[in-house]
Amino acid sequence: MDLADRLELHELPGRYGDAIDDRAWDRLDDIFTTDAVFDLTDLGGPSCEGLAEIKRFMDEDAEHPRTHTMTNIYVDETSAGVQLRFRRQGGHGVVLRRRGQDACGLAGAPPGRHAAPSSVGGTAG
Repeated sequence: MDLADRLELHELPGRYGDAIDDRAWDRLDDIFTTDAVFDLTDLGGPSCEGLAEIKRFMDEDAEHPRTHTMTNIYVDETSAGVQLRFRRQGGHGVVLRRRGQDACGLAGAPPGRHAAPSSVGGTAG
């Protein structure tokens, strides 16, 4: 992964937080691909498959704070794929996973890396 890819991934938590805080669900198009998976089962929530279901969940079911402050942002690249980790201040950690070489599920990811679904999961802490 080159520096430009890493920088683009580092910007995603801020874009995500702003979209949620502003209740601008259309901006989630710039964060997730159409086949993304938003998995909150570790936190007792649902697993939403696909951008349309993620947007529906955000608009109708999710309880959002009005301010998202993202901290501890880092990207790990392994043979299994790429993980973008960050914490929402006062909340749970978040992991965005990109599986394999050409998979992402994150619309802000580098071009050509959106083919396979990815997952977004919460972790306690």
